[in-house]
Parts: sequence; C-alpha cells; structure tokens
Amino acid sequence: MKIVVTGASGFIGKKLCAALLGRGHEVASLCRNSLAIGHAQSRIYRHIPYIMGDVLPSEVEAFEPEALVHLAWDGIPDFSEHKCVQNYNSQVSFFRQTHSLSKLKKVIGSGTCREYASKQGVCFENDRIQPDGYFSWAKQTLSDYFRISCQEREIMFVWFRIFYAYGPGQRNESLIPTLIRSFKSKTFPYIKSPNAANDYIYIDDVVNAIINAVEKQDRFGIFNLGSGKLTTTAEIARLVEQLLNVGVDYQSKPFQSIDDDLVRSGIFADISLAASQLEWTPQIDIAEGVRKTIETFIHE
Repeated sequence: MKIVVTGASGFIGKKLCAALLGRGHEVASLCRNSLAIGHAQSRIYRHIPYIMGDVLPSEVEAFEPEALVHLAWDGIPDFSEHKCVQNYNSQVSFFRQTHSLSKLKKVIGSGTCREYASKQGVCFENDRIQPDGYFSWAKQTLSDYFRISCQEREIMFVWFRIFYAYGPGQRNESLIPTLIRSFKSKTFPYIKSPNAANDYIYIDDVVNAIINAVEKQDRFGIFNLGSGKLTTTAEIARLVEQLLNVGVDYQSKPFQSIDDDLVRSGIFADISLAASQLEWTPQIDIAEGVRKTIETFIHE
C-alpha cells in the first residue's frame, strides 16, 4: 500500500515509517527535516520536504497515496493559544489540499487523551468532554473537521486518542528520560506529585495499533490507545531506580512515604473497542517498556 505520513521526524513518526517499510508498504514522509528521519531514499521510501499549511507539493499527488497517517503537530510542548490556533489553521489548509489525492481511501489522525479534559478515571470513546484548554479544543475540533470531510469524500477515517506514549526517542524533558539522567548521575530526582498517575503506553504498541488501522481497511471510528492501567510517578521512579541498579543509599525518598491505599488521580483508557475492532491490545507492560527505554538510553 502507498502511505503518506506527516510528522515523520517525530517520536511516533520515525518508528511508524520504519515499521511500515518493514512490512513492505511504500511510504512518503512529509516533514521539514529529512535528516531527522534516518531512512535512505529508495524505491519504497521517499522524503518530501513540507511545512504544514504550505502548498502541497506535486510529488505527493504523483505518489498516489491510498492512506494518510497524519501525526504532525508543531511546537510541542508549546500548547499556547497562538501555537494551537496556528496548528489548527495550517492543518485545515493541508487537509483541504488532500482533495486532489484521488486514490486516497483512508485517513488516520492522531488525537490525545487531553481531549478528555478534566475527567477522572476510565475514559470511553463516546465521552464528549468540554475542552479545558486550547490544545484539547484544537484536537477535538480537528477530529470533527477531518471526520466530516472524510464522510463527504467517502473516505474511511480513524482517530486515535493517544494516552502517555513513552519509549526510546521521546523528548529528553519527558518523565522517564529525566529520571534516567537523575539516577545515572546519582542525584535524587525532584518528584512534585509522586501519587499522580497516568496511562502509559509503549511506543511500539502505539505503532502497531496504527499499522492495524492502516491494514484493516474497513475499520473506522475513534479509538483509545493506552494500556488501560494507571501507573503513578512514584512507581515509574522506583522502576527506573531498580533497573539501573545505581546502588546509592538515599537518606530520604519522598515517594516512599506515599500511602499505597490512596485513590490514584488520573485518567486511563478503556481499550475494548480497539481490541474488538482493530484486534489490538498492548503487548509491552510498563516494567518491560521502561527496561527497553533504559537500554536504548544507555547505548546512545
């Protein structure tokens, strides 16, 4: 299948392009910087330089894609009003131009668990929550726009609400890379909210879900992508410390005093719809995922 991937130099995009190529698909990546992708141009892979919102290059139409995986979002972690409105406008402009892609049969978009706003506990795809910020507003509104546009064009549309994706290649400022650096340097990390919990999903599981959605051409709708479980910041910190085996006797560990019986605050995904419709369930638990992340980090 011929597949266009936007945001191909990002955390998910790089892994996804490599996986799609490994399965024999032809891939065209759209992003600013080809050097950040790491794939050599070949018969089944090509990079097309593109800034979201600009005029769509003629090479995209000549490629005749059958599927579009749209991952692009500029400026992370800047979720200000200016940046979110800018992303919204540029992505609508881009999507309007995909009307020229006559062989396009499926569009897959990347949303976020932040679309559930201030909700607590389990999240279901039919939950419709009022946005609590510009980022959740932009993502919700884009998903509605893409869905309506795809319906008009008789194109299958999938929207993934991705929870806390982690793994090799994520931003250095993220929780797990920060913990790894702290423990490797034998300094204790400052943990502001040790009992705060999130639904962490390993990058390979995210990629596999997207591939399933691409290849199962008759499946469409909104799907949660998460582990379906809550893990606290303190539990992540303990895992990193144990796996690194740094051997330091810390006098004070703020996360050791947490009452494990406390109700964890946070949201987690109901993933039964992805399991039934996409035949997808996460394969990497948090302990294995953190171990894989540490191994990659150490060998970089």
